[in-house]
Amino acid sequence: AIRGNQLQMVNFLIAQGADVNHKVIFGLTPLIVACQEGHADIVNTLITHGADYNERTNIMNTPLHFAAENDHRDVVNVLIGKGLEVNAVNCDQKTPLHFAVENGKLEMVKILISHGSNINVGCTVLHSTRGPDSNMTPLHFG
Repeated sequence: AIRGNQLQMVNFLIAQGADVNHKVIFGLTPLIVACQEGHADIVNTLITHGADYNERTNIMNTPLHFAAENDHRDVVNVLIGKGLEVNAVNCDQKTPLHFAVENGKLEMVKILISHGSNINVGCTVLHSTRGPDSNMTPLHFG
């Protein structure tokens, strides 16, 4: 229901007792899937019904990591509005900002920085700009 953006179905399933914090493979929760897919209405619904927005995957990614990676600005704004930590690092020492940089999402980078994302938390975001065949950042070529 979440992947298909079926808000009415999500509401019905929650009313029937579906666990909004149920984890599946890799530690994905319904909220994380909704953030990954960019369904802000479903994100709000899940949080309203008790979804833990501080829950992390097996590799310590937060819902914000997934929303930032996929350039879902509405979802990012919902999560930040709820107080989700913008500088949360995963097991690779990457923040949601790293994910946005790695995926070339400039507007997302601007949003995250405007909400307090620190470019010096974890591994530096410049490491995230390097190509797959190089350990050099664009600064090395400047």
